[in-house]
Amino acid sequence: MIKIFTNVWPNKYLKTRQEFSEEFVNKLMTHTNVETTDAFAPNDAVSLILLDQADEMQEFMQLHNLNGRVGLIYNLSHAYPWWSLIVDTDSGKGSINLLVSKFFRWDRIESQSILSFDEILEMQ
Repeated sequence: MIKIFTNVWPNKYLKTRQEFSEEFVNKLMTHTNVETTDAFAPNDAVSLILLDQADEMQEFMQLHNLNGRVGLIYNLSHAYPWWSLIVDTDSGKGSINLLVSKFFRWDRIESQSILSFDEILEMQ
């Protein structure tokens, strides 16, 4: 099952501006498994904050044997405004919402079973 969390923003994000060095950004962009679209701007602070938080969430999922995919979409459409987090996992024993709430807050959640993860990322 795929979940779309619309208009996301990090919960309890504690990194400072100094921590976003060029080395940190390069490492994040090189090693993250979070999938993004062409709208992702690696020189935009908000994009990097969301990517960093999504990357930490995906690492937490892997640490707890929750296999899946995580993606970020920036979109101005009526259905999915601003930043949306896409989470695709079948291995969760319960709701993925509790895990996502450790890292993000959001306006709305939708479950998606018609489109694939890749098709949702292409929607932007």
